[in-house]
Amino acid sequence: MVRGVLILLALALAAGAAPKKKRKKGPEIVEEKEGKFVHLFLKDDPAAQGWMIEPDPEWLEEDDDAQRKPGLIVALHGAGGNPKNFLDPRTAQDRWSYYLAVAGHAKVKTPRGEGYQWDMNGAVYVAHLVRYLIANREIDEARVLVWGHSAGGTMTLETLGHAPELFAGGLTTAAPRTPDSRHLGCRVAVFMGNRDPNWATAPSVRNYVEKLAKKRKGGACAFIEVDGLGHNVPHRDYVSFGLDWILQG
Repeated sequence: MVRGVLILLALALAAGAAPKKKRKKGPEIVEEKEGKFVHLFLKDDPAAQGWMIEPDPEWLEEDDDAQRKPGLIVALHGAGGNPKNFLDPRTAQDRWSYYLAVAGHAKVKTPRGEGYQWDMNGAVYVAHLVRYLIANREIDEARVLVWGHSAGGTMTLETLGHAPELFAGGLTTAAPRTPDSRHLGCRVAVFMGNRDPNWATAPSVRNYVEKLAKKRKGGACAFIEVDGLGHNVPHRDYVSFGLDWILQG
């Protein structure tokens, strides 16, 4: 396991919660059962799709509150990745959550087989899928998270910028993009390996953290260096740390 080093953490306290906007009616979404998973897609655009793990009551311990609504974790793969490889029952179980892995819009061939590629429209249909699930499942809206690796990290930031009201916050790992002014009211955790080519963005993340601390827009950012890690997904424990930090600080 690589060694993680927390190198920078800044918090800005919220001045007050903004009133929630009325939800717009989204496009029609279709659900199909595929073995242990649920396949969701936009009826008018089947390539806008994702696969989901639903919470299992057997995950609950005897002393757990069975009435507590599950959360929702949205996972966004990297360039050429496959969303089914991003389905993580353990992370879902540990957080009593639905777990939705969304696909990039275009299919691509890779040395590892069929993969998917993102475009900027991805943020729009990720938000459509999340709104649909919130409307059609018993989901704790205070525990809706989005995280992505590499290009999926870029899409995480795009999705947060597009629909910040839907999420408690977002986590990026090895992303070439960094948080910006659109995210000043969001909770964002940024993980980066110091052997990753994208480590060159580290100064931009530090600048963002400093700007956030001055602006006090209600957001927070944690920047975590993972010593010796290249451009690959961090160990699950780091992902868990980032998701828990967003929810708990």
